[in-house]
Amino acid sequence: MAAPQRQWGTTPSISWTPPTEKEILQNQELTDELKRQGQYEATSETDKKQALLVQLQKIAVEFVKHVCRKNNLPQSVINSAGGKICTYGSYRLGAYAPGSDIDTLVAAPRYVTRDDFFEHMPSILERMLPPGAIEEMKAVPEAYVPIIKLVISGTDFDLNFTRLAISSVPFDLDVKDTNLLRGLDDRELRALNGPRVADELLQLVPQKKTFRTALRAIKLWAQRRAVYGNIVGFPGGVAWGMLVARVCQLYPQATGSVIVMKFFRIIGRWNWPQPILLKEPEDHPIQARVWNPRLYPTDKYHLMPIITPAYPAMCATHNIGPTTKKIIIQELERGGDITDKISFGKMQWKDLFTKHSYFTKDYKYYLSIISGSTTKDAQASWSGFIESKVRLLVQSLENQGSITVARLFNKGFAREHRCKDEDEISAVLGGELQYQATDVETETTDTIKDPLHNAVAQGGADAAAMTNGNGEATHDDSEPHAFYTTTYYVGIELAQDSTKKLDVSEQSRDWKDQQCRSAGFEEGRNFLNITATRSYDLPADVFAPGEERPTRAKKKTAMKKAPVPGQKRSQDLSGMEVWRAIARAKRPGAFQRSPTRDGMLTAGVGSCFNSERPKATSNRRQENINRIKRATNRDPSPAAKTRTVIVITCVAVITGVNSFLNGALVVATPAIAKDLRLSKGVILWPVTIQALTCGCTLLLAGSVADVVGSRHTYLVGNFLQTLTSLACGLSRTGVQLIVFRAFAGIAASLCLTSAVSIINDAFVPGRGRNLAFAAMGGGQPVGFGLGLTLGGVLTSSIGWEWGFYLSAIINGLVFALSMWQLPEGVGKVENVTWKRLGEEIDWVGALIVSAALAMLSYVLAIVSTNSSGIHEPGNIALLTVALGLLVAFVSWMHRQEKLRKPALIPNSLWKDKVFSSICVNVFLVWGSFNAVEQFGNFFLQNIQELSALQAGIRLSPAIVTGILANILVGLLVHRIRADWIVILSLVLSWSSPLLMALINPTATYWSFAFAAFLLNPIGADGLFTVSNLLITSRFPMKTQGLAGGVFQTTSQIGKSVGLALTTLVASDITAGSSSKDKEASPALMQGYRAAFWFLVAINSTSLCLSIWGLRRIGTVGRKQD
Repeated sequence: MAAPQRQWGTTPSISWTPPTEKEILQNQELTDELKRQGQYEATSETDKKQALLVQLQKIAVEFVKHVCRKNNLPQSVINSAGGKICTYGSYRLGAYAPGSDIDTLVAAPRYVTRDDFFEHMPSILERMLPPGAIEEMKAVPEAYVPIIKLVISGTDFDLNFTRLAISSVPFDLDVKDTNLLRGLDDRELRALNGPRVADELLQLVPQKKTFRTALRAIKLWAQRRAVYGNIVGFPGGVAWGMLVARVCQLYPQATGSVIVMKFFRIIGRWNWPQPILLKEPEDHPIQARVWNPRLYPTDKYHLMPIITPAYPAMCATHNIGPTTKKIIIQELERGGDITDKISFGKMQWKDLFTKHSYFTKDYKYYLSIISGSTTKDAQASWSGFIESKVRLLVQSLENQGSITVARLFNKGFAREHRCKDEDEISAVLGGELQYQATDVETETTDTIKDPLHNAVAQGGADAAAMTNGNGEATHDDSEPHAFYTTTYYVGIELAQDSTKKLDVSEQSRDWKDQQCRSAGFEEGRNFLNITATRSYDLPADVFAPGEERPTRAKKKTAMKKAPVPGQKRSQDLSGMEVWRAIARAKRPGAFQRSPTRDGMLTAGVGSCFNSERPKATSNRRQENINRIKRATNRDPSPAAKTRTVIVITCVAVITGVNSFLNGALVVATPAIAKDLRLSKGVILWPVTIQALTCGCTLLLAGSVADVVGSRHTYLVGNFLQTLTSLACGLSRTGVQLIVFRAFAGIAASLCLTSAVSIINDAFVPGRGRNLAFAAMGGGQPVGFGLGLTLGGVLTSSIGWEWGFYLSAIINGLVFALSMWQLPEGVGKVENVTWKRLGEEIDWVGALIVSAALAMLSYVLAIVSTNSSGIHEPGNIALLTVALGLLVAFVSWMHRQEKLRKPALIPNSLWKDKVFSSICVNVFLVWGSFNAVEQFGNFFLQNIQELSALQAGIRLSPAIVTGILANILVGLLVHRIRADWIVILSLVLSWSSPLLMALINPTATYWSFAFAAFLLNPIGADGLFTVSNLLITSRFPMKTQGLAGGVFQTTSQIGKSVGLALTTLVASDITAGSSSKDKEASPALMQGYRAAFWFLVAINSTSLCLSIWGLRRIGTVGRKQD
């Protein structure tokens, strides 16, 4: 009985049939063709590379010993420290061409750091290698994967580094051991992942020789057909390798030629988005994030997921978009047709490897994305940054109704020019080549192999941190000086049935503005422009020798026919408007007309920021532009409109109702205190307890929402808000009201965190998301203002209880609407289990911080009514325990991050200066906003002796400014710098407590109070919307919910703490006044005035913090991928 056959991969093999003589012959023919195509190197070259790797292994060991000696470690440790060189990529897989780089990794023990690598390794290399062996060496420590680019005796090495959390790294170290991942940071994990994936892949193929032959063929085919390169949206070398490996698993005994033939049909007809898996994903105690669309919603959007076999499993093709997927499938189908003919002897293997026709006949129209810099190093960094971002422009073009295909070519063309002045630079950026240097050939980015360019382009490297040149370029203005450009081409295929001319000005302008406001852009040194051209006007250097260039069709000489009414015109680019984004060094606001082609209009936007139009153009051309703009204003579908209205209504109303109750309680506090006999010590507790419990549970609620889904969390919170509102209205004692208000805070925390997630899930970045966040932000101050007005009306008429009843009714209606109409797919998470709730939520951290905040807020509430209460032993003990718990919480977060376990608020989150600034800002601003409303009401009722209704009416201007502020911020936030919006908003709100601090108690309402209440909500509204958009733009999707939860927590705690501290100031000043009657107006007014001055100080602090912490953050809320 035959032994059972091994299963390779996740499914049984399709065939175990041994190869036939014909297949063996075809495999030999394939191998011969690959040799003719230059895909195999000479044996002598291979031996030289192996000898160099042996030398590098010795150097790695010496490097580790050198660092250990420098750190004065014992000799026994030095002797056993070790060190290892690991190869990965194409070289490790054995499918590399002559002249290709060797990706190498230096693995060192825990005593050696990344800084040691870049500080000491270069000098050790120079000392231990033969003189003159090093032809080039360049370190890029700031890269996504930091490397030293090295050329030794004509062989290129990309030398990477990782520190392992072990004391000794032996020569026979097995990198596939997942225990090596413990204690590594993200960079170290990425670095080690390269060799791990390569070794795992080789272990998962039945025949390594067959795999290598097939992979050589597929890589050559992909490169020739221009479908190679993960940065621009195609599979990279590792991804193509995993695809080939999967086919090898399905045909374990097949030859390389059979694998290639089967490859095109199997992969070309794969049921995407079903993932390509070489083995079932592993689990591991370190709990790193692995690819799982059931857990992570973003993974669902991967169109062609190819999953790495080593833990943690990742998607190697997350950059593939709709157009690149379509092109890949088309090329696979074409490859399948050719290999079918090869199988029958009708074609040869060389026909499979014919070059693409991207420039020769595939497209009629092209966009040229031209990046330029004044120095070579600056251009290496800037062009790499643009390469990493250009696919975002392509994706926005794909959404343009007149475009069916927008295909980015997978290489950039680097050129050097000689320019005398700014006008010649402008001409170069306009696509002109008359100033191109004749002694320097055009190169493509894949052949240059610049480490700085590649480091930035590989995604994740912050261009601002990269070396953007070595100082200013110096030259004589009278002589031509070097100007460097890199051009990326996008082929455009237009819809056949469209009657409109094409306008991509909005997409181009938005994308260019975003790049020119990035940290990687330096005005006067970096430049960016987009031009349009036809195929017959493409530069000669994009064509290979012997290729036939497109020519312009000759027009037939015939009499012009009168246009037939209603006849469709053919689609072309003759009316295309392309906005240039040229950063000018000497004249930042100036405009330069560039040469026009085929009637196309190009206009420059000075410094990438100026939005004014060029001076007058001809009436005919201007009418043409206006017609194009009107034609491209397409309304969204009715279904999209309905979803937008429902989602915005739900999140705005539910957060607004919560704020409505807070506002109603402000004016109803005196009546509630009288009816429920609340003592002076707890008179503000119905107002503050809700914000306290909400702030203490927000982070926990956000964690729960991430696990069970934001839609379910939102519905539960909505339902609980309905019940707690009804219960508060039915309360007959102060204790009952306070308890139910505490539960209302928990319900509010569920609604707030899930609302942010619902918006992120329902809207892509852009105007829709901006307006949704503006509506959510506006719901809170607007609801508060309505509460002030209606609360006064209800309290003075049918009773304060009806504020709660009205809230319960509205909550119930929104709950019914949400259950019925809120889209099921929004915020949905699958595979929710009790195990996930236990493992993926930091319950210990939540308990520690909630207890600390509760104790701290309780002490503040007690002290605010009587400052002498701080000396009571019980309060001292609670305050001490609270501060101790906060220290313990920080330590716990450090532990959780170090062990890669769930952390409620990771300490690393605060490393982002902008995020830390907005959190402190929102803490201060929301505390001030809430306190101004509360003490403004006290002033109106206790000093001017107005009724609750009269006070509520006078506080109502906040409603109008709340609505207007949110609408304006939502509409302008993607057009105006975010720091300017925040600073202007805070300046206006800063005036509010200042006016109240200067007010005369007998002054009329219109002299001071009206303006104060009118300006008060502007700062809170502007900061809320901008902050939410900053979080979604600065943090990856997997940490946006966490960052948003921290932001919401600080705002809620800020409300409670701000009101408590303000009350403490007012009470202390009132108690120390010279008036005998501390309840009389003079004594109270002294306290109120001091409270308002205290709020002026808070707003001043917030304003200074914004100027420092949010400077140069640019615009937010723009359309992205």
